[in-house]
Amino acid sequence: MLTQSLKLHSQTWDLTLDGAGHLATVSEAVAVAQDVVSACKTFLGEVWFNDKLGIPWMSEILGKPTTTTFIQAQLEQQAMRLPYVAQARATVIAHRDKRGASGVIAVIDTNGESSQVSL
Repeated sequence: MLTQSLKLHSQTWDLTLDGAGHLATVSEAVAVAQDVVSACKTFLGEVWFNDKLGIPWMSEILGKPTTTTFIQAQLEQQAMRLPYVAQARATVIAHRDKRGASGVIAVIDTNGESSQVSL
């Protein structure tokens, strides 16, 4: 499996350029990790050509009573819809005092390469 994706800036999630001024790319485990994050940042209904993609952030999570188990399952489901992801394991920690959460998704791609992304 050869996976390649446009490189996104880790803070702004915008396209980046390489040293020659061309669109930068990433491949293999880095591309897989980046694609997993993109899938998990997608709101349900946001993709106009397939409104079944995404996580129900607005309808079932943000501002609603929910559990970390539900959020973890949603993150894992979105990661696993990518054909080159063999395994995905999400861990979410709720910060109730700050009304937020953080976590990680550990991914193994179909090449057997591991990567981890922070949320």
